[in-house]
Amino acid sequence: MSTYLDPRFSYVPDLLMRVRWTEIEESIALYSESLIIVPTSAQPPVPKKAHVEESSYAKFVQSKRLSVGGSSIQAEMASYKALVVAGRPALDSDPVTFWRAHRDRFPLLQRIALHFLSPTQSIPRLNCATITSSQCNSPTWRVIIAQDCPASCGFCNEGGCVDAVTNCETDLSICTTVGMQDFVNTYCQRTCNRCPSTTAASGIVTSTGSSTVTCTSYIADTTTQCAAWAANGFCTNTFYTSAQRRARCATTCRIC
Repeated sequence: MSTYLDPRFSYVPDLLMRVRWTEIEESIALYSESLIIVPTSAQPPVPKKAHVEESSYAKFVQSKRLSVGGSSIQAEMASYKALVVAGRPALDSDPVTFWRAHRDRFPLLQRIALHFLSPTQSIPRLNCATITSSQCNSPTWRVIIAQDCPASCGFCNEGGCVDAVTNCETDLSICTTVGMQDFVNTYCQRTCNRCPSTTAASGIVTSTGSSTVTCTSYIADTTTQCAAWAANGFCTNTFYTSAQRRARCATTCRIC
C-alpha cells in the first residue's frame, strides 16, 4: 500500500508484479474503514431542536449523507489516479509533502498516507479491538497486525515478523527453490528466515569513517518490487534512510 500512496510510483504500468492496482484500491478501501476516527474538536455539537414534521425528511437526508460518506474513499481514489497519471511529482520530492498539500482534496487518503509514509506513527493504524479472524489470515493484514496489534492474532512471540500467507510451512522447499525467491521474500519471511532484521553471512562489512569496504554478501530483499523501485531512484533517494532502504532492498541496492 505504501507504493500506491507514493504519488511518484502509484499507477505506474507493470510496476506491481503479483497484484493489480485495483486489488490495492480494495485494500485501501478496507483499511479506510478500519481507521480510528479522532474528532477534530473536543466540543460536542450543539443539539438541534426536534421537529416532528421534519422527521421523515431528516431521515432521508441522513441516509443520503451516509451514502455519500460511504463512497467518498472511492471518489478520492478515482481523483487521485487522474491526478498522478496526468503529472507525477519529481522523483526527489517528498510524498508526505504532497499529501499535506492535498489534504483538503483527499482527506481520507491523506490520513492513510500519513500512517504509512510518516516516520512517526502518532495515531494507531488499526483499531486492535475490531480485528477479525479473517484479517488474522489475510495476506493484506497479517504483517500490519503483527507489528501493531500482535495480541489480537496470537503474534506476540513473533517479533513483529510473520508469514503473509499461512501455508508456507507446508512446503519448506520453496525457501530455496529457484524462481520462488520473490514470492518467499514477500510472503514467507518468517518460515524462510527473510525477516528484515535477519542478517546475512558474516562476510558483510560496513563502511567506517572515510574508508569504504566492499561487501561480499547482502541480506535478501524483502519485497518483489525492488527492481522497479531501483529504476525509479529508490536506492539513492535520501527521503528514505539507509536503514530503511537496506531493510527493503539490500541486495538490489547493494547496501551493506
